[in-house]
Amino acid sequence: MGDKMMMRMISRISVGLLFSIYSFGFAAEPFVSSNVVASEDTDHNRVRGVMLGVGVRTSPDDDYDKFGIRHGMYQFSAPGFSLHGNADVFFGARTLELDSGRKIKAEAELGQIRLSDEKSHAIGAAQISADLQGVNYELRFERNIVDSENSLRNGVTYNATTVALDYPVSERLNVAGVLGWIDFSDNNNRPLGRMKLSYVVSEEQGLAAYVRGRLYRDSNAYSGNYFSPEHYAEYLLGASVRRRIPALRGVLSAYAEYGQERVDGSNSSVYAWQIRYQSVIQQPLRMDVSVGRQTTAGTGGGPGYRYQYARADFIIPF
Repeated sequence: MGDKMMMRMISRISVGLLFSIYSFGFAAEPFVSSNVVASEDTDHNRVRGVMLGVGVRTSPDDDYDKFGIRHGMYQFSAPGFSLHGNADVFFGARTLELDSGRKIKAEAELGQIRLSDEKSHAIGAAQISADLQGVNYELRFERNIVDSENSLRNGVTYNATTVALDYPVSERLNVAGVLGWIDFSDNNNRPLGRMKLSYVVSEEQGLAAYVRGRLYRDSNAYSGNYFSPEHYAEYLLGASVRRRIPALRGVLSAYAEYGQERVDGSNSSVYAWQIRYQSVIQQPLRMDVSVGRQTTAGTGGGPGYRYQYARADFIIPF
């Protein structure tokens, strides 16, 4: 999907959500938000970002339906390289109820990022999801920059389209899958697929086990802008736990996984882990903090690659 078509699709969904704002009524609750992100990998790519937002929710009891604007400040760096960016993004999310009683959730964001090298790029995302006969379907469009050093120097962006489904086979067994296509601006196309089979070991303890896989191929392999092998595949076994901690007024969750990746015929071991804490500190202040590490491919990849990150989100209604 081309740049103009992608942005046209995102814009239409964004406008539709904007018109639905009028139905929010006087029960709407304003809020401010703060998001802090930090990441670094073994290719020495570092990203630091702070986003500040203001918006409106439909009601104090509804966290999904909302709209507003965010301003982001970013720093991208590597040895001998530094770039700053500022982004302004309008966002919205709405639950739409059909005549049949079924609900469709739609969300979108649309904006622009301006970099200190005088480049600017349109960015955005749009997503529609629905639960039909117990199966959740999701269609997503996304456009953004690639934040590795060479990609930032060369102004590389991507347009991604994905279709996902989540099917509960039973109360304990679940199957999820994603098919998609990424069109990079450096003449690289990437068809991709992901799958995950999970099983709830103990509902009481919030314990689950899963196996997941991912594969893709690049039409313009080893372009030098980011990790782009001709063929990539990974397969991992993992375990996750999710527990409500009353004393901390929140939910603590974590996962750990280990497996193999195959890069153009060469195998190596990979792993990933994450710890996440979600809490209502004191009604209505909300917090979401996560830290993690992975050796599976991202903008970088291959044997010895490592990526680590931390993120903190706060929402303060007023």
